[in-house]
Amino acid sequence: LSAWAIDSDRTNVKKIGRIDHPFPNENSAVWSPDGKQVALFVSEGYSDKWPSFANSAGPDFVQRLAIWDATTGEIAVIPDLRPQGHGPKWSPDGRKLLVAGMTDEQLDRQSQTDSHAETEVWTIDVATELTTNVSSDPDHNTFPLWSPDGSRIAFHTYTYDVEDRSQPELIDS
Repeated sequence: LSAWAIDSDRTNVKKIGRIDHPFPNENSAVWSPDGKQVALFVSEGYSDKWPSFANSAGPDFVQRLAIWDATTGEIAVIPDLRPQGHGPKWSPDGRKLLVAGMTDEQLDRQSQTDSHAETEVWTIDVATELTTNVSSDPDHNTFPLWSPDGSRIAFHTYTYDVEDRSQPELIDS
């Protein structure tokens, strides 16, 4: 996957690098606020049978969060977190990322019990790669967003109970 820069008036187009990973998910790629990094989902364990269908890739398919440094070309894959749904969101100050996802342990538990998804909202410290579960409940939490000043996080919660209800949540970051 190649990364390009272009001025807002569609002039000055230049290739600035290549995201060197066998299976980048270009639909999830998002620039950091300072323009030095790109966060995106990458796929590992693609099945030869389904190379272009992420949802049909089989049990070996794993989606991970990665951070590409546009200056060095290095890519860091965040282990033990399987992002789900829409792409990552940068905090306004560029120090953290926000994703909805599950740990490998949560995914294994879900597959053994055939239960509903328990997707959580996670922050990732870009400098240390430390992941923190900020929703931590048994519901399906998804579509996280930062407030403009980065002090709060909004996300959507779907509760699997008698009523199967859905509601927005707002927490301090």
